[in-house]
Amino acid sequence: MKRIFVTFLAITALFAVTFLISCEKEKTLDVVNDTTPVSQNQWRTSLVSQLQSAENDTERSHIMAENGVQLTAQLTAFLRRNGYPCPIDTIIYKYGSGEAMDVASGDGNAYSGEFTSQPYAVVEGGDCFRNGLSVFILCFNGTFSLSSRGSSTIGGGNSVFTIEQGKGINHYVDYPTAIWLAENFDLALYKGKGWKDQITPEEALSLEGTLDVNLVAVKVFPGDVFDLNNMTLNGIH
Repeated sequence: MKRIFVTFLAITALFAVTFLISCEKEKTLDVVNDTTPVSQNQWRTSLVSQLQSAENDTERSHIMAENGVQLTAQLTAFLRRNGYPCPIDTIIYKYGSGEAMDVASGDGNAYSGEFTSQPYAVVEGGDCFRNGLSVFILCFNGTFSLSSRGSSTIGGGNSVFTIEQGKGINHYVDYPTAIWLAENFDLALYKGKGWKDQITPEEALSLEGTLDVNLVAVKVFPGDVFDLNNMTLNGIH
């Protein structure tokens, strides 16, 4: 009987230890990698990979300097399309780890948890951005409550670009953003070479997967100034 009792105690103690270890190893939700992206594309996925592989923040700042115009245009267009119409004063890009509460997810829910070695933007401006909206670059999941005391600033964003001679709008923004800008500013869209076969924004979007054989162009001119901070083209809303 004594032997059975001792064995029982040993099993109970083993169970208790196993339970404690299991609790200690319970994985905290990663609000970037464990949730559904709100918006994701291969270009941003590659950019995030470059930033995470960089040896230091100086290298990350160089990477952001090379890609900041396109990233900021994508981000600003995304915000405009998703319920943030107010003016944008500043966009600061940061890199680090921390905690975030009520992060919007692509499944329609909000999640709280941690993030590790992630680039994110802090957007400030009018009332719709409150005291600063943080948006993770990889997935565009955003939150108004983020804490990352050890984060580093790796760049700043300015959503103003000027069409240069010999370059189309696609040099500055991704394809969906280009079509959105064409629709927003009532710019003509054409399929094929030349300016003959005009198409609608809906038709242009339907051709996104076939751009290797179907050329789509937005009619812009050298010197055109797009200001996505204030949503103007050549100073006109």
